[in-house]
Amino acid sequence: MNSPINIPAQLMNSTISTPAPVVDFSLARAHGACMVVSWIFFGSNGILMARHFRKIRVGGREQLCGEAIWFQIHRSFMNLAAFLTLLAFLFIYTFAHGTWVSKQLYGQRAFTHSIMGIIIVVFSQIQPWMALFRCHPGTRYRTVFNFMHRFTGISALILSVPTIFLGIYFLTYHQKALIALLSLWTVWIIAIFGTFEYIYWRYKSPPPNNNVHNADGGVPMTDISGNGDDPLTAPNVSPIVPGENSPMNNKKLALYLVHFSVSLGFAIAIVVLICKP
Repeated sequence: MNSPINIPAQLMNSTISTPAPVVDFSLARAHGACMVVSWIFFGSNGILMARHFRKIRVGGREQLCGEAIWFQIHRSFMNLAAFLTLLAFLFIYTFAHGTWVSKQLYGQRAFTHSIMGIIIVVFSQIQPWMALFRCHPGTRYRTVFNFMHRFTGISALILSVPTIFLGIYFLTYHQKALIALLSLWTVWIIAIFGTFEYIYWRYKSPPPNNNVHNADGGVPMTDISGNGDDPLTAPNVSPIVPGENSPMNNKKLALYLVHFSVSLGFAIAIVVLICKP
């Protein structure tokens, strides 16, 4: 059998007299496609939005459906990333019939891929639950939440790159093209995040002189609802932050849209190669 996905010789030759079974790799391909879309597209865009667009305006507006634009986009994208990551795990779990990858049978690369993959799955599923039960701004443990929320999200994004690279070696087709695309994606993601960090530190505004002590990365998260609710979850209430000046706002939005388009293009191209042997 000419398999499109690497299967160990020990398994292929375990029953010499029995014809090799025809294996349907649809679930394995769906696993790879979901992971690629989750982290190349949704994950990277969601994290960028939370990190660099908390003061963003679109058409002069800072709110969407009663909450900050950045928060609505970040929450939607990261929830979709978490959902697709879980779906990808269920696909590969079903494909493998509930068995773990054996280092002896599949080798070190496959085993490492499985370990890094499960870490991404765990981190992605922790994210929405941490956000749901986060501490109120200004409370004692808010900084702990901030650190853990950022650590798990960024770690999952970083781990996604080598994990997808290792996943390529499961395939027997389009390897060179996939390696080339992922190499270009690695260069791009480093460059775009580096550019946004440079803009952030180069043009960072001094904190407003309003005696608001904030541990959320320079974004005031004051309880403006007056009833102890988190301003991100209180009805019809959103964090009030000073809008960025129009030229910088437009430049950052344009750069974000470039990344949005590039990440979407990479995700589509890689998914097409994965799904078409």
